[in-house]
Amino acid sequence: LAAGGWWEPICVFENRNGILDTIPTWSYSMGNNLVCEMIMWGCLGNDHLQNETFSAIGDGQRKLFLIPNTPVQFLRTVKINSSPLPDSLFAFDFLSGYFSLRHPLTNSETLKIDYTYSPYCDLGVTNWDQPSGSLLFLNTSPPVGIATKEDLRKTKSNSILTNHSLFLLGEEKGAIIIHDAGGRVVKRFPVPDSKKISLLGLKPGIYFVNGKKVIKL
Repeated sequence: LAAGGWWEPICVFENRNGILDTIPTWSYSMGNNLVCEMIMWGCLGNDHLQNETFSAIGDGQRKLFLIPNTPVQFLRTVKINSSPLPDSLFAFDFLSGYFSLRHPLTNSETLKIDYTYSPYCDLGVTNWDQPSGSLLFLNTSPPVGIATKEDLRKTKSNSILTNHSLFLLGEEKGAIIIHDAGGRVVKRFPVPDSKKISLLGLKPGIYFVNGKKVIKL
């Protein structure tokens, strides 16, 4: 658990077999120069990725499920009884792990979600005190993930941006759609004239630009 506050240090409380430490396991203070706004976990370098599978059996009513390992870097596949589920039939929050179906599973259906997450996340903190700047704490554990080269090719576009930096589009040829971490569309661009767009005006947080994860500080 990571926590902070206005003019308070950033604190991390370790989870030891389901019980959180009562005093910070680790902390960092900037005195009055740290006015903590948002705390975000995420694997910025995609070097600690791990693949997992979540399964659930329908009961005819349930539509909401919670993936236990968060934040999720990306969904690999979503299937019901081995058949791929279209994106329009579900919603997913990468930060909290909540997965919602448009229609409940029947008693004979099984939901299977293959996803990737990081058990060794980096920690980002936005700071209201702009002259002091926001903070990024990198997890220095050796890379232990099982991600393949194909996984990295799909997700290497993760970026850290501020109001003054630009997002590199890569090979996108169509319109640009930006979603927030809750799946809501927050910005649209027509087919761009260049390979760069600005996220100026968006609040700090995690966004997805045509499915590519971006952290805005």
